[in-house]
Amino acid sequence: MNHSDRDLKTKLWGKRIVTPTKNLYLAYYTSFLYSQQIEINRYARAIINSKDLPLLSNRSRFKLWKPVTLREMWNFIAICIHMGPDKKPTLHDYWTRHLVFHSSFAPKVMVRERFLSILAFLHINDNDSFVPHGQPDYDPIQKIRPFVDYLNAKFKEVYQPQREVCID
Repeated sequence: MNHSDRDLKTKLWGKRIVTPTKNLYLAYYTSFLYSQQIEINRYARAIINSKDLPLLSNRSRFKLWKPVTLREMWNFIAICIHMGPDKKPTLHDYWTRHLVFHSSFAPKVMVRERFLSILAFLHINDNDSFVPHGQPDYDPIQKIRPFVDYLNAKFKEVYQPQREVCID
């Protein structure tokens, strides 16, 4: 973990984290989430600047956008992970008060409109580096390449194969 990761952890969480599991998550994901925070904010600015804002309603996500913070990125990821085992018919159902679909987790972590705003501007790779299909250097997963590269690098750090490895 480099010095900037440590600074980000302290800025984000303070000194309350003491468990190795939490430190592991922070060490591995904070720098990536920080880069995603920057990319989401850059992408949102680009999209908003391309819209004719006076024609949009006052409740438009474009008009209400404010830059996402690192804490909001962690909360967004937590809600997404929570959605895995807790399946609901629609995204809105995670914030509903209806007795059948009620979930207490998502509303306590983030308001629905903020979650949907972040989701609307979720962007992993800068479009300026986009290479069209059929061109040299085309990468079929270029939209998510930074995420894949980041995970592969972290997995290589953690997993050290022993003498006998079976590849099926």
